[in-house]
Amino acid sequence: MKQIKKTATKEFISIIENSYLKTDMIYEMMFAHFMTLSGLNILTVPLKRGSTIIRARYTNRLTSFSKLSEVSYPKKELITKFSRLNRPSQGWFYASENEQTCLTEMLPYWMDDSKKGDVISVTLGKWEIINDLELIIIPDTNNINELNQSVLNQISALEIEFWDYISSKFKTSTKHDGNIYEFTSAFGNALWLNTKNQNNKADGFIYSSVQSPKNLNIALCTQNVDSGDLIPVEFIETQFLREDLTDFGLPTYTEIGERKRGLIDLNH
Repeated sequence: MKQIKKTATKEFISIIENSYLKTDMIYEMMFAHFMTLSGLNILTVPLKRGSTIIRARYTNRLTSFSKLSEVSYPKKELITKFSRLNRPSQGWFYASENEQTCLTEMLPYWMDDSKKGDVISVTLGKWEIINDLELIIIPDTNNINELNQSVLNQISALEIEFWDYISSKFKTSTKHDGNIYEFTSAFGNALWLNTKNQNNKADGFIYSSVQSPKNLNIALCTQNVDSGDLIPVEFIETQFLREDLTDFGLPTYTEIGERKRGLIDLNH
């Protein structure tokens, strides 16, 4: 367990929430608050050699992805918006622990980028961990999966209240809060900087999925990809047809055709 600097109390949570709701400079204000935080254990869990994670890309084009650069993390100059852990021009390699979680994470984007009758082409990439990695976990006491359960006994009652507050933000979608990525990326960057300033090992983050709350998403430092700590071992291409809306107003998707092996040029 590693530690950062000022106590996580109800008062601190109240200050953060009030600032979040009132300021126009959300990322800057949240980052400044979180950099003062101390007395909170930063918990890590291993991502072991030989395990695999799934990353997917989708397109409305009829042509498939053909280059590794198209299905790996995007170049910094292409990152113009906040995401769950990154600010603009900051890259992370986002993935999920399994295929189902990876696909459900894309549903909000499909809803925005397609209409009934559209066909969405998806390339699923399986990446194998070559060297043991260490991930900062955003504990979620409402998530019963094995990794969350493994760290619960390391969290005090006071910390549980704080982490429940933080994990609720990580499980909030932009459909419900258009500014939520500025909050979560500020927290992630403050936690990351404090961890690195103390020369503690961390290769990324692991946190609960928004669309599949009992499962986990992963964000790895891009340097781990570049250094070969994980490598692509398989790509699968498939397609989904957007169909009618449910009673809740959400579109449905049906996988169509046969899956086929993706032909990705690993050198580009």
